[in-house]
Amino acid sequence: MREHKYSAWDKTQEGYINGFNMIGFSTGQGAPKRKLQRYNVEWNMEDVILEQSTGLKDSEGREIYEGDIMKSSSQMKERKQTGVVKWIDVDACLALDTGAHEIFTIGKAVKLYNAKVIGTIHENPELLEGEK
Repeated sequence: MREHKYSAWDKTQEGYINGFNMIGFSTGQGAPKRKLQRYNVEWNMEDVILEQSTGLKDSEGREIYEGDIMKSSSQMKERKQTGVVKWIDVDACLALDTGAHEIFTIGKAVKLYNAKVIGTIHENPELLEGEK
């Protein structure tokens, strides 16, 4: 069984939260209220975007998370491609917006196309601009 790892993007402060714990407590009035906590700071779940690890590493050994931007260093269909890691059904996939909306599983993108993480959708959205 693989360990579940997450990264968390703080939508309010526009930065990643490092070293957090996920907590849940009951208000006594229904479902538990879930939060992230780091030392004495807490974040409500609506203020963060959780991104799960795929459990895979890119061609340079970096762990791949949902929301990462990846680029192949070899040719995919005659040209270099950049895409965002997304969960589609049960597989982590590299979704490439090439007009044809191509999708590759992360394992295939890393193995066949030498794909590597070059940034995140939150910190580096400009890496996706003009990529056709």
